[in-house]
Amino acid sequence: MKKLLKVSLVFPFLSFIFFGLMSCEEDDTIEQDPNVEVKSVNGLDKNAGFGIQGDSIVLLGQNFDKVTNASLIGEGNPIELVINRALNTNFRLIFILPNLEASDVIYGNKQLVLSGAPTGDEMIDFDLRSPGRQFEPGAIFISNFDGLGYDEAGADKWGCYGSQTSSGQTADDDYGNFIEFIWDGNPDPGYGGCFSGTFPATGIEEVNPANMALALDANVNGAVGTLFSVIAQNRAGEQYTADITVGEDGWQEFSLTFADFRLASDPEARIKPSEVGQMLIAINQYTGVGPATVHVDNIRFVPLN
Repeated sequence: MKKLLKVSLVFPFLSFIFFGLMSCEEDDTIEQDPNVEVKSVNGLDKNAGFGIQGDSIVLLGQNFDKVTNASLIGEGNPIELVINRALNTNFRLIFILPNLEASDVIYGNKQLVLSGAPTGDEMIDFDLRSPGRQFEPGAIFISNFDGLGYDEAGADKWGCYGSQTSSGQTADDDYGNFIEFIWDGNPDPGYGGCFSGTFPATGIEEVNPANMALALDANVNGAVGTLFSVIAQNRAGEQYTADITVGEDGWQEFSLTFADFRLASDPEARIKPSEVGQMLIAINQYTGVGPATVHVDNIRFVPLN
């Protein structure tokens, strides 16, 4: 009987420890449940201040499933924002700005207010500027060279390589800032172009190359037949290329799904949109078509579903 008694005493004691630990873990889970948090807006630090050029606002953060209402408040009437659940995840929140008439809204300093349960309001300073060109709903900018992008694509910014006579950021009165490089027609070393720095994680969760496009605006002033290459590099350093043959001068919009990009060493491989960490823009100089001046702007991811 003594042995049985010892066992019967030990079991409740162990049970107490086991269930006590489970209870502590459950308590820890509740305590660690974070609030809604905004980490960046349109690719910039949420405290950096920024403007809107298109008609979408992209927030990256966490627990956005708890957000039930959003609005822009400040001088003038509040602007209610519709939460499009079809475009959102718990880590990304996209708002489409409504059509704003000058008589209905005062541009300038606002606060973006997110409300939800069980948390209170999250308020972010926001500089609302008059919408210019309208981009695709949900467009996520890599660079537009006016401050609406992933720190303009990385801490190293943009640089140029290969055969070019000049490069760097420039601007005109009609189009704002963009990147420029000039190929003088020399076919050596075969490629010349511009490259972004490695930019931080985009918050994109999409892995299907057919569900995400890479869009950009380009002005390729050169001979008809200039072969224009867009290169997406993943975080492992692999480069996937898609080519565009330019048939006319002047600014044009180009859009390629990531399923269009090919890896030279494995033509069947495709780059996952969530793994893109660097972009390169080039002219294929082996075609013998040149010289050419290239302007590039508004490089962006576009969700397709």
